Amino acid sequence: MFKRAAHWGEAENPLKTFLAGQMESFASGFFMLSPLFLGCGISLYFGLSAEPDPTYIISLIVFLAMLLAVTGFYKYKYARHQVSFILISALMVSACGFGLAQLRTHSVDTIFLEKHDRYAVVKGVIDKIETSDSGSKAVIKVQEVENLERSDTPHYIQMTFRSDEGLEPGQTISFGANIKPPAGPAIPGDFSFKRYSYFKNIGAIGFAYGQPEILQEPQNRKLFTVLEQLRRNMSAKVLESSDVQVSAVMTALLTGQRAAIDDASWGAFRESGLAHMLAISGLHVGLFSGFVFFISRFLMACVPYLALNWPIKKIAAFAGIMAAIFYTVFVGAGTPSVRAMMMTVIAFFAIMADRSPVSLRLVSFAALVLLIWKPENLTTVSFQMSFSAVLALVLFYEALRPKITRWYSHAGLIRKSMLYFGGICATTMIATIATAPFALYHFNALAKYGLLANVLAMPILSFVVMPSAVLTFLLAPFNLEWLALKPMSWGTGLIIDIAKNVASLPNATFSISQMPFSAFLILIMSIFSLFALKGFFRFLCVPLFAVFMALVISHQTPQLLVSSTGKLVGVHDNKTLYVSSKIKERFVRSQWMEQLNVTGKEVQTFPAIGCEKNICCDMSACHIKLSNGERVSYLRQKYALSEDCSNPDVDYVIAPFGLRQKSCTDKKLIGYWQLKQGGSHSISLERGAIVLKKAVNQDKKRPWQ
Repeated sequence: MFKRAAHWGEAENPLKTFLAGQMESFASGFFMLSPLFLGCGISLYFGLSAEPDPTYIISLIVFLAMLLAVTGFYKYKYARHQVSFILISALMVSACGFGLAQLRTHSVDTIFLEKHDRYAVVKGVIDKIETSDSGSKAVIKVQEVENLERSDTPHYIQMTFRSDEGLEPGQTISFGANIKPPAGPAIPGDFSFKRYSYFKNIGAIGFAYGQPEILQEPQNRKLFTVLEQLRRNMSAKVLESSDVQVSAVMTALLTGQRAAIDDASWGAFRESGLAHMLAISGLHVGLFSGFVFFISRFLMACVPYLALNWPIKKIAAFAGIMAAIFYTVFVGAGTPSVRAMMMTVIAFFAIMADRSPVSLRLVSFAALVLLIWKPENLTTVSFQMSFSAVLALVLFYEALRPKITRWYSHAGLIRKSMLYFGGICATTMIATIATAPFALYHFNALAKYGLLANVLAMPILSFVVMPSAVLTFLLAPFNLEWLALKPMSWGTGLIIDIAKNVASLPNATFSISQMPFSAFLILIMSIFSLFALKGFFRFLCVPLFAVFMALVISHQTPQLLVSSTGKLVGVHDNKTLYVSSKIKERFVRSQWMEQLNVTGKEVQTFPAIGCEKNICCDMSACHIKLSNGERVSYLRQKYALSEDCSNPDVDYVIAPFGLRQKSCTDKKLIGYWQLKQGGSHSISLERGAIVLKKAVNQDKKRPWQ
């Protein structure tokens, strides 16, 4: 694509020659770097606080296209224009990423429920359903909501059913429910479930009262409905084969449905570093299709006629492709599994074409396709962690490929066993390092003993659990799946025991408070430049990492937090989180605890009457003194409003009910109306000044807000 110049001027210049070599290295890997440039544009779009005017990005793309055409013409006549052409190409790809993200956002027609916490009778068709001990979680394609105009009715609602007897995908049901719109960020700048729901076309969530009434059984079953029913049948068979905890994990591996996994098991898998085993991704698709590939090739190799006359390796690769597609579709075709399936299929096609199945170009191609298809994939933790792990592993094994080939040649059983064990350790360590920034940013925690847990659990998953999963699908049509479920249950039980034992070790996790988004991006750029760039550009990681450290050190966590309803207020003093209630808004409180790195023992309630640190309360209100001396009043009763509005020492007034500015002319108000428009609020001290942040920009809301 890019042509290297012999020299940049008439006379030889060492500096120019060096820079020319660096630019050639950069240009030769432009395709592999294109997902990074595309992702920069997508990140910029989703990181904005206000929705931009589409005409700006359209104008920029047109301008860059003309500039690219001019520099592209002159770069062949004048070598010095090569640098300009490369830089403009990178900007063009980034601008296209921004434009694609905005186009995708405006093409989604999700309708959010406007009113909070309303009771209504809902009629709709069950689209998806996952069963657990406490009930079922289902996605309902809405047909009608009581007392709601069709134009205001969400297309899909995510519901929790405590009574779910007889419910199946495709049924038309009617039920009474408490519904509300999806929640926004618990803290300004935090993960927004509302944005996630927007791209899933889910406009409301809630829980149903009583047993739903089945109005109509599935008619003209579509393939999707049939698959949902097959998943439920498989889940039922698995539940009969083992105890509750083991069968819940087995169900997640066989069907992709994780609702039955209890909180204790989730916690053990997270704290031990094995949570990736519960989410269908490249690991599972690769092991599933890889087993089919190797067993197919082995069986054909046992037949001399086939081994001598047929291309059994290519036939086995085709079987692996079919297995990858089948498994991905059966587990629900989520974004991580689709991405993994696509990369696996391309790898098997490379085998069929006698090419190397492992390359950076394969990773880049898969990333480009997924980002162009759905740009919002970039914002998901599964996409970020999966591609960072795959990228690091490909770079590592490509660099060591000659040595690994030499080590394996003429190796005996003992050496191969040692190389396998070393490979598991190296793979786990590299994947852990590559995904650590994402784990710290999204979950504020990192498993210290992840290497130990993965070294113990990975052989069991690879050689017992996933091969048994393949046999389960093969034997299910003959009602002989129990033969494969027995060893799968045994292996899954061992993995659960490993997760619990490792999680119980002292100080099993390393936790931090919320990392600023800007620092997270700089850290990713630093790591990427170290491992992916070549030559001089690799040293860009040093100043980038210095900027990251400066941002982390200077970052201040919020001193005061207000939920989007105003029913929960929190005060954080870097050690303890004081909350107005431990009963209300429990989910929001758990999010605050996670982001501020606070444990349950470090959470206390506001005093009923009296003072605790900088918080003094009476029956009508609580008064909070911030670190810079400003005072906040949190109203418990409406009659306290007039007193605090006339109090010259009060700077902020917070209440779960409506506050009008004309009643408190010289105060900053955070009441029902302000929270309804701006979402959750936070107050923090930055560079000696108090900064009030809102989850929603009231002047120019994003489409999902």
